[in-house]
Amino acid sequence: MPQAQNPVPLVLQQLPPQTAIATGNNAAWRCPCGASDPLIGRSGGIAGPTPNTEIHCAACARRFFVVPNGYDQAAVLRVEEL
Repeated sequence: MPQAQNPVPLVLQQLPPQTAIATGNNAAWRCPCGASDPLIGRSGGIAGPTPNTEIHCAACARRFFVVPNGYDQAAVLRVEEL
């Protein structure tokens, strides 16, 4: 059976929410700056982002965190701009 790709909220600082796609504890989304390459990240710890779990857009330096659902590195709950 193929892995399910589920839409999850992409919560942005100063823009309306958008959608990311999650498969297990991985997520992919497009940065609102319009960069051509998608951003890809894995869920981090339940305590929040650390330097090792932040995802940075190379084009605009926005920072994101993939929020786990209930425990460290769990399935993706949402992606948040930091």
